[in-house]
Amino acid sequence: MLTIMPTEGCNFRCVYCYECHAPVSMMSRRTLDHIQAYISDQASRFQTVQIAWFGGEPLLCKDSVLETAELVQRLQANHAFRYQSSMTTNGYLLTADVLRELFEAGVTDYQITLDGWNHDETRPHVDGHGTLRTILDNLTAISALPEEEYPFRIALRRNVLAGDHDLSWYDCLHERFGGDRRFSVLVYPVQNWGGASVEKLELLREASWEALQAEHIAYLDQIGLAHTNGQEGLFSQICCARYPHGMVFRANGDIVKCTVCLDEPGNLIGRVDYDKGVILEEDARREWSASRMEPECLSCPEVLSCLNLRCDVSALLHGRPERPCSRRVRSGL
Repeated sequence: MLTIMPTEGCNFRCVYCYECHAPVSMMSRRTLDHIQAYISDQASRFQTVQIAWFGGEPLLCKDSVLETAELVQRLQANHAFRYQSSMTTNGYLLTADVLRELFEAGVTDYQITLDGWNHDETRPHVDGHGTLRTILDNLTAISALPEEEYPFRIALRRNVLAGDHDLSWYDCLHERFGGDRRFSVLVYPVQNWGGASVEKLELLREASWEALQAEHIAYLDQIGLAHTNGQEGLFSQICCARYPHGMVFRANGDIVKCTVCLDEPGNLIGRVDYDKGVILEEDARREWSASRMEPECLSCPEVLSCLNLRCDVSALLHGRPERPCSRRVRSGL
């Protein structure tokens, strides 16, 4: 489960973003070569290889994405593993032509954030102009691609702030994409994951998250617009950073576990050395996957969805104990 950040630069300046977007933040050719060599060396060991593309904005480095994705496809032909690839992108550069290229290279799942009627204020271009119209135009053209040839999946994420009760945005999405089974909605609260600007926003308090999410989800169900909230199942709530073979390759060569607390010391598990290639600190990597099962977990009906290995970003960022899972909170355990 590899996440690759070919750049930490971005063409947006989202008001709640926690990344610094340094001017020079593109992955070097040597670092990319070492990562590709590592994938080539390790691929035969696994039944499933998952590659997620993240940033910054990964499509600023589209050629690196395509080159690496096509490498994995060639490896798959030799080793017969299952290959899954996804991308978190702002969608500004994701034209129908670009999606076709990526799809042919095996990148089939996407998460794109559309912040409703306030999108141009919360997710402006680096030059200051709005971005919503371009993204909607791209997605409309993408939706016109024949489903039988391009069975991609796109989750349209909406980041929700406190008091966000205007649900009419979903009517707009339903009109454009309601008939396309490849599109769904993900509703998620804006959280303080670092950065200065997010502190100026009216964030949801923890006690209000579920109630406001439920209001949005109920409306999605009412109008018949598909969403991915509330999907449960075996291991579905385990944070990807908790998996032993889950890791993030940053543009600067650092190897970390979490894509949020990027510069926290406890997140670093290795590096891509300019000469030696991928070097992993095995003790640091194992710590992230150590069992955290509590006695009360054994009586929880949802134990197999998380094994008490949910997201721990609050502990890393804010120095407070891991927040108990919502099931234990509701049950009073």
